[in-house]
Amino acid sequence: MSLEGVSGASGAANTGMSGDIVDISFRVALLQIETLDQEIGLRLTDMERINDLREAYHERIAAWREELDHMPEDGVAHVDVRMLDPIGPDDPPGFGPEVTGDTPFRKEEIERQIETLQDAVDNLGADAEMGMLGLNRLLSRRTQVLQLTSNVMSSEHQTAMALINNLKV
Repeated sequence: MSLEGVSGASGAANTGMSGDIVDISFRVALLQIETLDQEIGLRLTDMERINDLREAYHERIAAWREELDHMPEDGVAHVDVRMLDPIGPDDPPGFGPEVTGDTPFRKEEIERQIETLQDAVDNLGADAEMGMLGLNRLLSRRTQVLQLTSNVMSSEHQTAMALINNLKV
């Protein structure tokens, strides 16, 4: 959206009407709303990404707990190496897709894996909270812009109605 086609203050002076100023404020408000909507869309995409990562971490934690629950008598579980593949972008690299098979894990190592994954989930939870605060701020700002625009339009309507009523008298 652009301010193209708005005649501005000089147009208002030529016509004797204040509608051009209202038009400018309305278009500026629309530009702000458009910008805020884009930012809100980006934040929502980030929140979806965070939620997807959290879900993936929870699935991996459940898989590790399953291994822990079915620990053999000798205290060593043979776990698929793909359980070490990275989930998030900050995770350490795994063995890669070319490596397959099982690798032995003791109970303490599995518990450490679960703890590491749970820490990652907690960090994502903090990121999600910060994201929600930012999203709420943007939504609040958008509501303020809409309210201001509504108030300006209402004021303009009341002024026009007062002029019409004065003409009737």
